[in-house]
Amino acid sequence: MLGRIRSAWNALTGPSFDPAAAFDEHLSRTSLEAGETTELNRDHWRGVCDQPINDAIADRGDTIRARATHESWNNCNLEGLILSHSLAVAGENGPLLDMWGETSEDDRWCDEAEQVWEEWCTVSDAGGQWTLGTRIKQHWNNSCWTTGDAIDQLIYDASAPTPIKLRLFGIETPRLRTPQTHWHDTNVVLGVDRAKTRMPKRYWIADDWHGLSAGGNWIPAAYIQHIFDCKEVGQARGLAWAATGLPVAAEIREYDDAVMEAARNAAELAMLAVTNHPDAKFMKAANDLKLKRRALNHVAPGWEVKTLQSNQPHANYKEHRHERLGDLGRGKGVPSMVTRLDARDHNYSSARFDYSLMHLSAEHVRASLYSPAIYRLVSLVIGEAILRGILDPRPLRYWKHLIWSPAPQIDEMKSARSEQIYLGNGTESYSEACASRHGRRAADVIRARKRDARLLKEAGLTSASEQPTASGRA
Repeated sequence: MLGRIRSAWNALTGPSFDPAAAFDEHLSRTSLEAGETTELNRDHWRGVCDQPINDAIADRGDTIRARATHESWNNCNLEGLILSHSLAVAGENGPLLDMWGETSEDDRWCDEAEQVWEEWCTVSDAGGQWTLGTRIKQHWNNSCWTTGDAIDQLIYDASAPTPIKLRLFGIETPRLRTPQTHWHDTNVVLGVDRAKTRMPKRYWIADDWHGLSAGGNWIPAAYIQHIFDCKEVGQARGLAWAATGLPVAAEIREYDDAVMEAARNAAELAMLAVTNHPDAKFMKAANDLKLKRRALNHVAPGWEVKTLQSNQPHANYKEHRHERLGDLGRGKGVPSMVTRLDARDHNYSSARFDYSLMHLSAEHVRASLYSPAIYRLVSLVIGEAILRGILDPRPLRYWKHLIWSPAPQIDEMKSARSEQIYLGNGTESYSEACASRHGRRAADVIRARKRDARLLKEAGLTSASEQPTASGRA
């Protein structure tokens, strides 16, 4: 019986079956090939190590921040990319606050609260330089691209001439660092003292830029607004958005310099005197030969004049450069068309698709970073206005919404027709149309229309609704 079983096993596996070899073969089939290190990829993966995100930022965060800031100052492509993204995110002057309640009385309170908020937005900066919309573009978005963090201190300026005393005081990102006395404190990460749940409790702000002196202060988290893109669990600080595009930016600039240098050399050294005569004497340092324009020039016997042909830039220089420029903002969804500020190679469909990617990136940044920060400021401003008697107590129930600047329409006529269809079949309300397509509050549009109708009537003119449309129908 045992012999028959052994014979059957040998028939299935073969007489030379090796269990260890079979296991190794199975392991090789199920292993992750991306983790293999070969002669071809060893140099590329040489600096890769597995470490927490906060340790990686502590190791090279300062270097990346310095390089990103340098490129934003000296690289016109990155500077234009940041500007285009900031304009897509914040628009002309930031978002509008739209509030509404359940009753007409609640709506009146909401209108007053909106006015208080808008007045504060114009004086929100402690230095009196920025409105809130300008701050979003110049400080929040720009800092996230170059340093990874946007930090503001909330202060109450008793000498402020406005009823609301809350102000925003910008803090330079390098000043947020761990003091020497807390280097071994595991709760202090990159200058942020956190609870066990990773909730920030306080921030150490150094007195000087490089933190060389021991001076600084712990500021409670309640008075700090820290904006950064948290990509991993436990992350305490942000990483510059331009980080993934920095190698590309450096390579493009070096490549452009090399192409320009080659073209310049060809232009400046266009004439060469050469000889193939076997008896020509070696000349250690030949004198320069000046050739006159529009004249018959002569050279020494045995020598001839040739031109140096320029091969730079090559035929695919433009396409190659455009493809690489697209990588500068790809990490944040900024397409190549926006990076290059050039749509000459696009048609209507491709330009609309590329710009829609930009708008989606802007929506993501608003929803995940800026809207929560602004809602916090709205609560603080309205709360202070109630305490100072500027506003009545809040209604029992009310809602608030931020209206951001809409993306420009590639084809206004198509957009207008689609809006008319949505309003007609009831899938979009008038308030939603005003907010999403025009960046305005419905209440503001209604007030403007009522005022225009009154002024037109007083002047004896027909109202705008009675004017014929573009198709000729009333």
